[in-house]
Formats: sequence, structure tokens, C-alpha cells
Amino acid sequence: MLNSKAVADNFWDKDESWLRSKLRDLMGPVRAFIRKVKRAFDFAVHGWNSYDWDYGYLLELIEFKLRRMQKEIQNGHHVPDKATDQSIRICIKLLKKINGRDYHYFAGLHDEKWGESELVWHKIDENGQEIPNGASRLEIKRPKAVTPEEKDQERKEALEAYRKDDAQRERDVRWLFNIMAKYHQHWWD
Repeated sequence: MLNSKAVADNFWDKDESWLRSKLRDLMGPVRAFIRKVKRAFDFAVHGWNSYDWDYGYLLELIEFKLRRMQKEIQNGHHVPDKATDQSIRICIKLLKKINGRDYHYFAGLHDEKWGESELVWHKIDENGQEIPNGASRLEIKRPKAVTPEEKDQERKEALEAYRKDDAQRERDVRWLFNIMAKYHQHWWD
């Protein structure tokens, strides 16, 4: 004899799995649409606060995207790989440093030695003649550079300090893009 309870349980199990399958089929595109709208909004907010004419905004966009990728990778949407996590983390740190424009170590030492610079705009040239068309001449003064010899020495040291600071920044930019060139193909699921 046929067990009616077993048939009923089996029927509901089938029906429930069928229902789950259909709901999953229906909800998958809805979830994907919601994720895409949220992602589009996040990028729109980022794009709204950015401009097309400055490299800094490009670097901010790269940092923004890498942070999103890092979050997804940490949330399990990637096969765990120490090199992937580490390379993205280093790139984010470098982008933050480069975007922060915090490359003033040697310039700071120069300021300690010669004093803070003062920018003075002159409406006349070195010969005492008025500069035409409303233009002006810039003079950078330092409190501890008084004599012409000290001013020359200060200018030479300033240029060297700025060159060293720029070299540090360029080193970090090269390091960033070398890491990206080497590891970017591993940054996927």
C-alpha cells in the first residue's frame, strides 16, 4: 500500500525546492540590478566631486576602485591569495601618499635652516620700471638669507631640496605603477 504521508512529504519537498529555484531565478536579476544601481550611485558621487583636468582625480579614482576591489576580495569574492591582498594594500597606501602630496621633507629642512619663505609681488622690475599690462614680479624672501651670497646659497639649496622631494614622489609613482603592472591581472575573482 502506498504511504500517503511519504508521498505528501516528497511532494512538498519537490515543491519547496522548485519554489526556491524559481524565487532564486527571479530574485537574482533583482539583486544584480540593485547592486548595479548602488555601484552606479557610488561612482556618480565620486565623479561628481572630481574634475577631468587634474591627474590627482585620476589617482583618486584608481584608489576608489582599488578600495572597492579590496572590500569584495576580503568579503570572499576571490580565491584567497596573500600576494593579491598585499599588492592592492600597498597600491592603496601609495595612492593615498601620492594624493596627499606629502613630499616636503627636504623642503621642511630647508625652511628650518633659512626660515619660512615670504612671497612678495612687485609691480616694478629690477630696474625700477613699471611692469606693463598689470603683470608683477615675484620675489621669494627668507629671513635668514640677507646678503646676496646668502640669497644665492639659499636658492641653490632650495632647488636641491625641491629636487629631492620630487624624486621621492616620482619613486613612489614608479613603484605604484610597477606593482599594478605586475599584479593587476591577479585582481579578479
